[in-house]
Amino acid sequence: MRKTAAIRKFLPFIAIFAALCILEPVVDANYEKTSLGRAGKSESAMYALAGEFRSVIANVLWIKVEKYHHEFIRTNTNWRANKEILPLVKVITDLDPHFVDAYLLGSWMLCMGMDRTNEGIEYLKEGVHNNPDNMAVHEIMGTIYARKLNQPGKALPYLRRAYQLSADDWDRKRMRRFIRSVQEMADAGVESQLRITTDKRGD
Repeated sequence: MRKTAAIRKFLPFIAIFAALCILEPVVDANYEKTSLGRAGKSESAMYALAGEFRSVIANVLWIKVEKYHHEFIRTNTNWRANKEILPLVKVITDLDPHFVDAYLLGSWMLCMGMDRTNEGIEYLKEGVHNNPDNMAVHEIMGTIYARKLNQPGKALPYLRRAYQLSADDWDRKRMRRFIRSVQEMADAGVESQLRITTDKRGD
C-alpha cells in the first residue's frame, strides 16, 4: 500500500518526463533537417526552453523525493528500506545530469545501504563523468572505495581530485587529513602484501 501510494504521488512528473523523452528526438530530428544542424541548438529559444523545463521538473521531483524520504524516516528508522525513491532519483539525473545531490543520494543508498555496490559505483561514475569539476562526487567516490571496498589505491585519485577542487581552507585541511589516512591504509596494504610474498618465498 505504501509503495503504491508513493508511486502515485510521482505519476504526473513521470508522465511529463516520458513526454520529454518522446519530444526530444523529434526536436533533434527537426534540427538535423535545418541548415543550423546540432551546433545551432543553443540559438533556438525552443530548445533552450526545453532544457530549462527539464531542470525545473528535476528540481520539483527532488523536493518530492526529499519530502517522501523524510516522511518515510519518521515511521521507519531503517532508511535503507526506502527503495521506492531510487527510480525517481534516476529520473532526476536523466532530466538533469548536473544534479549532483541526486547522484550522491542514489549512489550512497546503493553502496552503503543496500549492498548493491557495483550498481552504485557505476551510477556515481556517471555522476563524475557528467560533473568532472564537482568536489563532492569525487569525495564520495573515494570514500566508497576506501570505506566500503577497502581499496585505498582506487580511492586516492578521486580524493586528490576532490582536494584540488576544494573551495576553502576548511575543506582543504579536511581533505588533507582524509588523504593522509587513506594513504596510510594503502601503504599498510602494500607492506602486508610484501610480507605475504616474502613468507611464501621463504616456504
